[in-house]
Amino acid sequence: MKTLFLMISFLIVPLFTPVDQASTTVEATYDGHEDYGYNFIAKHPDNDEEYTLTFQEVSDAVAKEFDLKSEALIGTKFKITYTTKIVVTKDEDNYEDENEINTITKLEKL
Repeated sequence: MKTLFLMISFLIVPLFTPVDQASTTVEATYDGHEDYGYNFIAKHPDNDEEYTLTFQEVSDAVAKEFDLKSEALIGTKFKITYTTKIVVTKDEDNYEDENEINTITKLEKL
């Protein structure tokens, strides 16, 4: 019985282990900081149309190297590596709301 329990434990544990988030890399121009995050202007690779990419969080390493709250970097082009996670919250009526949280993990001036 003990052996069966141990075998089941080893099979179940990996199913509930969190998976690392994949990183995405994009080139974009810094457009400034707002209360809701850091905005960058990027271009769609297919049609060259511009769109705004907002990051709600910045890693500690990036925050130490770049003062994104300053206006001095506005207009600077960067190579941005980031992760995205979905955070599910419930409102007062118990409805679920999904929010996408983009976190800059690496930032390089171009």
